[in-house]
Amino acid sequence: MKKNIVLVLCAVLFLCPCFSEEKDEPLISDETVEALKDGGTRLLHDMQGALQKVNDSLDKKIKSVTSRACVGTWKFENGKCTTTIKCLETGEMEVSQTGAVGGTILWRGNYVSSLSQIEFTVNTKISATMFTKKNESLNEEWIISYELLSDGKIKITSDDLPDDANGYSFKNATLFSEVR
Repeated sequence: MKKNIVLVLCAVLFLCPCFSEEKDEPLISDETVEALKDGGTRLLHDMQGALQKVNDSLDKKIKSVTSRACVGTWKFENGKCTTTIKCLETGEMEVSQTGAVGGTILWRGNYVSSLSQIEFTVNTKISATMFTKKNESLNEEWIISYELLSDGKIKITSDDLPDDANGYSFKNATLFSEVR
């Protein structure tokens, strides 16, 4: 509606010289000029708001698509030690490491991801052996860089992911296989 009003006022502005009988009078009044300015300003403001809503919606959809890129269960085996990363569609994540003697450490939390990075907020650490189990509350942020490969593998690098029980450092680019 606002756009129609502005278009009508613009048409009046262009047609006024054809119908004006007196040459000394201004073609449009100061009030009309102000109304045009106000209408144009409001129109631009409304368009800016609409474009921002579209941009926000696209950002959410892109994040939604890219956050699913790492969804799945990924496993790295190093001798008798295994590191498993599980990213769920719900935004929950688990990293578990099993040692040669059967001890397991499990970190749980939530994650957000882009096409190349996972930000894992670790809330809980559970350490278990054959005889003991210990729960710890944590508030840590782990950054995990990744690259999906075409053969059901993911390449992971992280300064934050703890070394496995054999001392393997995930600061090195490491291939994890998808668990199906």
